[in-house]
Amino acid sequence: MMYEVKRKMAKVKDGIMKQTADKFQQPSSVQSESTCIFKNMKVKSFSSSVMFGFFLLFILFSGCNQSFEPLESNNELFFSMYGYLDASADTQWVHITPVREQVDLQNNGKNIRVTIENVNTGHEIVMNDSLFQQGRNFLNFWTDEPLENSQSYRLSAQLESGEESHVTVQTPAELPTPIVAVLTVPGAPPEYYVLVDSSVNLADIQVRYYVRLVATDFEAIRTFTFAYRNEAEEVEEFPGFYTVEIDPDAELNEIERQLLLPPEGEFEVVYRQVFVASSSTEWDEEIETLNDVIYALPQTLNNIENGLGYVIGIDSKYVPYKGCLDQKGNIISCPEEDPFQ
Repeated sequence: MMYEVKRKMAKVKDGIMKQTADKFQQPSSVQSESTCIFKNMKVKSFSSSVMFGFFLLFILFSGCNQSFEPLESNNELFFSMYGYLDASADTQWVHITPVREQVDLQNNGKNIRVTIENVNTGHEIVMNDSLFQQGRNFLNFWTDEPLENSQSYRLSAQLESGEESHVTVQTPAELPTPIVAVLTVPGAPPEYYVLVDSSVNLADIQVRYYVRLVATDFEAIRTFTFAYRNEAEEVEEFPGFYTVEIDPDAELNEIERQLLLPPEGEFEVVYRQVFVASSSTEWDEEIETLNDVIYALPQTLNNIENGLGYVIGIDSKYVPYKGCLDQKGNIISCPEEDPFQ
């Protein structure tokens, strides 16, 4: 059944929205759409439209598009490198592009050798390349070989001519499974909180909605991400935890507001998850969310030797957007789950 949208007053302030390529594989029967990221529930409205034709164009090409762009040529800086190595992920992805004004990545991708070396053991992984087009061409390098917690990894990119950029990062210890606490009071709507062990170096807290859009002769999947890291704090009610209060009604209202659905259009929340990540010491407080490491990194940050950009080590967990209790009625963490696909 399609989700019947509650038209309440959303407690959402104006702000900034940006877009990043969706890394999740969607069913082939629907069109895969990009991810819209709302930082701390602060978003910017799209332009209004009442025409269904514009609605289709909006869904397919809209949005909040912000392309990855390598910086200009420099004789001493060889690659721009952006991303993170996640000890919990089944696949690692990093953006790596030669630092020059014009480059034909269709041909040059095969001339770049990218490796991940475990500094502790010497084991080396050669990453695969994939060309992406988002405003301009850029390269993603990936591997499905597993990484481990509490290890040092050296990420290197090298041209055939020998020029190399590299960075060494530390993956953190395993992140304790976060808790979604749902508190109910008679006569009042439930209150939702995300609790993260305060002993970790907190990198990100996100709520992710996977939404199916349906209109006449049209269907698409879209992912909406709400980033809450900057709202996390330690409070007396939940000692030993970073705590963030989240509001499902406000999130759903914001999704509806951004969609600009035509009269015959509907949307369905297929699934929703909570994503939490911890980092090693490379994390910088200027970074609001992990997506910034790839798409909106502050220009003052750079940890790449002979290059530009920022790469960090993280550990992450996905849990369902719901509360779980033990047999005695105590709040506990729900079982960890894979990213929704």
